[in-house]
Amino acid sequence: MCFEGLRYARQRVLPLFIACALLAFVCLQTAAAQTASPAGAGQLASGNIIAAYAYVGTNVSGNGNGYVSDYVISATGISLSPVGHQVSGASGSLAVNQQFVFATDGTNVVTYGRGANGDLHEVASVNGVAHNITPQGSLVGSIVLDRGGQTLYADEINYDGADDDAYTIWTINSNGSLVYAGATDISSDYFAPLAFSQNDLYAYGYGCYFASWDIFGFTRNTQNGALTSFNPNAAIPPGNGMYCPANLAVSATNYVAVAYSDVSQQGSNFLLADYAINNNNGTLNLVQNSEITTPFTAVTSTQFDPTGTYLAVAGNLGIQMYQLTSAGTLTAIGSVVDPNVAFETVRWDNSNHLYAISSSGLYVFRSTNGVLTQAPGYPLPQNQAASLAVLPAQ
Repeated sequence: MCFEGLRYARQRVLPLFIACALLAFVCLQTAAAQTASPAGAGQLASGNIIAAYAYVGTNVSGNGNGYVSDYVISATGISLSPVGHQVSGASGSLAVNQQFVFATDGTNVVTYGRGANGDLHEVASVNGVAHNITPQGSLVGSIVLDRGGQTLYADEINYDGADDDAYTIWTINSNGSLVYAGATDISSDYFAPLAFSQNDLYAYGYGCYFASWDIFGFTRNTQNGALTSFNPNAAIPPGNGMYCPANLAVSATNYVAVAYSDVSQQGSNFLLADYAINNNNGTLNLVQNSEITTPFTAVTSTQFDPTGTYLAVAGNLGIQMYQLTSAGTLTAIGSVVDPNVAFETVRWDNSNHLYAISSSGLYVFRSTNGVLTQAPGYPLPQNQAASLAVLPAQ
């Protein structure tokens, strides 16, 4: 476009050439700067400020095998890519850091590289059960990253025979490939995704196998990511002793919220209880009178916002928001949002947006002091959506 000036009168060629050369130089510098910027930069060429990149995995063929769609979300919560780019392959239990998105198909753990606009391409794959004691009967369940995104942890179902589970530990190379670094001890309760404390020193999980109700913990070696099991001594809430932990979330303010099912009363509403983390050893102290009944007979996902103040609880009939008080108790905020939708997973960015998926779509809500308002244009249709990961852009 610049060099159209060469068609003008001869006496104008030199000034136009100089001007165009300068403009071309600026364009090249801008392009170079954009190329050099890391994936996840906070602004598109169009000038839209980016809040986050959202990734939705579908379960088309079972065991987390389908495709992954990526969406760019603006600071106002609007999707800048309403259709979403897609990559086919492993799509279960998505996890994301600045460079990569990780997924599993039940056997393999696949690494997708993130392009400049968040789009994906496969860069590595590893057999996630090859190091298990009984790989022929094993299955990769959930995969998670520590808060720093340095180490990947895979939940190995039937690691050593039926119902003997473990967590395997994987180092993430600079090219996205994974290197096996070891495994934890074995337990019938190790089948839930781990959640890490704010300082990345402790990891917590939950289990409910036959008559053993368990909240368990690991200390994390910050040098190599290794996990060592310990008993956090988390007391079950007072009641009939038949509460089964079914979900948990860790707050940035050093609390752990646990969702309990009362197995003695099938179909009863889930209970929330809050625990304070002891920074000296990672043990969990039940906050007195923190128990609160949820409006759900099934809780599918829980997550605190980045400040640790607001807790989103997704259930079989909507999303309920809670505020964590300074005393460590939870207070419900308003009524259930979208009570006719069965939500699967909730995630936050750093711009007061809550992301959620149902089996048929992606939702984005704006949170104002814990009050949710659905952003325009949602839900975005996503058939058989089953997994969600969100990477804040700022």
